[in-house]
Amino acid sequence: MKSYRFRGSVAHKILGGFLLLTFLIILTQSVFVTYGLEEFYKSRKIVYLKRQLTAIETLYDTVEDTEERQEALWDISAQAGGSVLIYNEETKTYLNMGERYLPPLEFWASLDASNEDFYTCRVVGSQSLKGLEWLICAQKMKNGEWAIIEIPFRSIEEAVDVFQAFFIYMIILAVGFSLILSIYISRMITRPLIKLNYLAKEIQKLNFSVRYEGNEVDEISNLGNTFNLMNQKLEETITMLRQELAKEKQLKDLRKQFTAQVSHELKTPISIIKGYVEALRDDVVDSPEEREYYLSVINEETDKMSNMISQLLDLTKFQTGNSDLELETFPFGEYVNEILLKYDKILSENEIRVEFVDETEGSTAVADRLRMEQVITNLLNNAIKYTGSGETIKITLTKSKNFVVFRIWNNGPPIPEEDLPHVWETFYRGKNKKGGSGLGLAIAREILDHHGSNYYIRNIHDGVEAGFTLPISIQVEGEEEHGEEV
Repeated sequence: MKSYRFRGSVAHKILGGFLLLTFLIILTQSVFVTYGLEEFYKSRKIVYLKRQLTAIETLYDTVEDTEERQEALWDISAQAGGSVLIYNEETKTYLNMGERYLPPLEFWASLDASNEDFYTCRVVGSQSLKGLEWLICAQKMKNGEWAIIEIPFRSIEEAVDVFQAFFIYMIILAVGFSLILSIYISRMITRPLIKLNYLAKEIQKLNFSVRYEGNEVDEISNLGNTFNLMNQKLEETITMLRQELAKEKQLKDLRKQFTAQVSHELKTPISIIKGYVEALRDDVVDSPEEREYYLSVINEETDKMSNMISQLLDLTKFQTGNSDLELETFPFGEYVNEILLKYDKILSENEIRVEFVDETEGSTAVADRLRMEQVITNLLNNAIKYTGSGETIKITLTKSKNFVVFRIWNNGPPIPEEDLPHVWETFYRGKNKKGGSGLGLAIAREILDHHGSNYYIRNIHDGVEAGFTLPISIQVEGEEEHGEEV
C-alpha cells in the first residue's frame, strides 16, 4: 500500500478546518480578554461586595456584642481584600476595619440620606487614598448607619494583567494541541479511506482476494462492509464468467476433437464400404455367395460406424455436462447377476466360465442402472477379449465402509506399464489392444466420474484386474464422498 499522502488530501482539509476553528475561538477569546475581561471582573467583584454588605447588615441585626461584631468585620475585610467602614451620618463618626483610608468628600456627598434602601458602588480616586483608584461600595443599613467596603482597583487590574499574560501561554498550548488533535483525527478518518482506495485499485487489477478489515462501528466501516459485499459479488460474477468462457472453449475444443475423431475413425470403414460397393457396381462378383459376402461386410462396417457414432455422442454428452444421471437405490449383487445372465450364450460360445462371488450380504448401491450397465458390460467385454478358451473370469463384490466394491479379473496378458495411465483416454489403443473403437473405457470413465467413484485398472498376479466403488446410500453433507482406494 502506498504511503500516507497529506497534501491535497481530505486530511489537509480536516487539518485546515480545525486550525481555522481554533483561530476563530482564540480570536474571540482575545477580544474578550482585551476589551471585556476588566469590566466582567469588576462586575463580578461588585456582586461579591454587595453580598458582603448584606452580610454586614445581617451581622448588625443579629449580633449585639461589639467585640464579636468587630471580629466579624475584620474577617469580612480580610476576605474582600480591602477595608470595611461603618459610618454614622448623624454623629459623623466611623468605624474603620482595615487600612485607614477615608473615601473622598465627593463620595460622601453622593450618599442619599433620605433613601433608606440606597446602594451605590463606584470607582473613585483621591490623594487621601494615596492617589490610587478604589472600588467603593456602600449600603445604608436599617439602623441608619452606612456599611462601606473599599478595595483598591489596582488589584483588579493586576488580576486582569496576570490572566492576559497567562492567556498567551494558553493560546500557544491550544494551537499545539489543536494541531496534534487535528492531525490525529484527520489520519484516523482518512486512513480507512486510503485503504478503500487501495482495495479499489486492486479490484481494478482483478485481484478479488483483498478485503476491508475494520472493527469500528461507523459510516466508514459500513462502507467497508458494503465494499466487501460488492467485491464478493464481483468475484462470484467474474468466476462465473470465467467458467462460462472456459466451458465455451471446452465445447469448442470438444467439437473440433469430435470432428477430428469421427473423421479419423470413420475413414477405414468408409473406405471398406466404398471398395465393396464399387466392386458390386462394376459387377466383378462371380457368384451369389460372393455377392452375399460383400453385402454382409458392408452391413457389418455400417453397424460399426453406427455404434461408433452413438458412443461418441454419449461421450460428448458427458464431457459437455448434458447427460444427467437417474440415480436409484437397488440390490447391487442381484443387478450384476442379471447382467451376467445376458452373457450366457456369449460365454458358452467362447467356452469361458465366470466365477461370481457376492460378499456384500445383499447390500444396495446408488447408481444410474442403465449407465452402470454400460460400465460393467464394457469391462466384461474387455475381459472376454483377453480370456482364452476354457479359462475363467472372476467377479467379486465386497463392502468397504459405506461403499460396495466391484472387481473383475481375467488371466490375459499384462498391460504394458507405459499404457496403464492412458487406458481410460478416448481412442487410446495400447500394444495389446484387440480391435474395438477405443471409446468403451473413455465412456466408462465419464460415467464413473459422474457417480463420484474411485476406479482403476492394474496388473496383478497372473492377469489384469479392474474395479470401481459405488455408495451404498445417498451421500449427505459431511460424509466422505469417495470410498477407500481399491
